[in-house]
Order: sequence, then structure tokens, then C-alpha cells
Amino acid sequence: KERSVLRKKYGLENKIAILYLGSIIDYFGIHLIPKAANILTKKYKNIKFIIIGLVRDQHYWERIQKEIKEYKLQDCVVKVDPQKISDIPKLISMCDVGLVTHMKGSAICEVAIPTKLFEYLSSGLAVAAIDMNHITQFVLPTNAGIKFDKSTSESLASALDKILKDPVLIAKMGKNARKSTEEKFNWDIEMEKVLDAYKKLG
Repeated sequence: KERSVLRKKYGLENKIAILYLGSIIDYFGIHLIPKAANILTKKYKNIKFIIIGLVRDQHYWERIQKEIKEYKLQDCVVKVDPQKISDIPKLISMCDVGLVTHMKGSAICEVAIPTKLFEYLSSGLAVAAIDMNHITQFVLPTNAGIKFDKSTSESLASALDKILKDPVLIAKMGKNARKSTEEKFNWDIEMEKVLDAYKKLG
């Protein structure tokens, strides 16, 4: 019920909501979204991109906002600012697809496993992630989402196109995502592994 209320509030009824969650800074690749959205909205009228995150680089964000306006996507790419941190899990859960747009070649992104990835998975979102093994290892084996090969808007749009044409597949991937965190990728299970290791040492 709460999900339905939020989807109505943010104009997501009968739409596929595609979420970017995280800091707004260049190496996280948010700038891929406007052009990808421009490509996809020509084919799909039922999609909306939601951006939730702290602006770390104001000039970068202003550049993205300018591009959104140039493409006339103000109704299709929307930044949502939670009133409090505790609202974020609810806002994630109102969406359908989560983006990991980390830039290839970035020293940080080439090694860091983003927290957002596990927030998407645990909230039952299908994931569209850049093709970096340390990220896709949590997505592809469990069929919880898709990858895109290059850090370009075109590559992102092409990957999203594959699942946007099949909402049933998005829902199935979302269920797989949630199941993966319940059965595999969670701290309780990781702690059991650590304890087992210690027992074997003893």
C-alpha cells in the first residue's frame, strides 16, 4: 500500500521507474542518464528516471540539469530529495530498476563495490550495472539484472531497452534480486562464514 501511495505521489502509476541512488559526482556517471533517457523516451512513454542523491559537485549537476532541459525531459528525469534518511528505503522500493553507472577508468570505481547495489537488490529492484566484474558478480549469476559494456549513454540505453520491452522480465529479475540478498548476499550469512573459518582454525 505504501509503495502505491508513493508511486502516485511521484507520478509513477503505470510507469517503469528507473532509479539512480548515490552521490552526484562525475565518476559515478549520472551524466549518462539524460541522453539515455532521450533515446529511450522516443520508444517508451511509460518510463521515468528518478535521481536520489547528495550533490557533491554543483557545476556537474548544473550541467546535467541543463541537458535535461535541452532534451525537454523535465517530466521524465526527476530529482527526489528525501525529507529524512529513513525515507530512502521506501523511495528505493517504489522503483523498478536500479542503475549502477560507475565510470570505467575511474580509480575509485574500478575497485569499489557500491552500497547502492545491495540497496537495490534487497529492495527487489532489477539492476542495470556497468560491466565491471566486482559489481556484476552480484547481479548476473542470479539473473537479478543486466550489464552494459561501455560508459556511454548509448550503451546504457541499449541495455535498458532489452528489459523495458518486457516488464514481466523486470519483475522476475526484481524477485531474483530480493531472493539473492535473503539467501546469499547478507551480513548474517557472511558472519556465519567468518565463524566457521575461526572454528576450523581452532
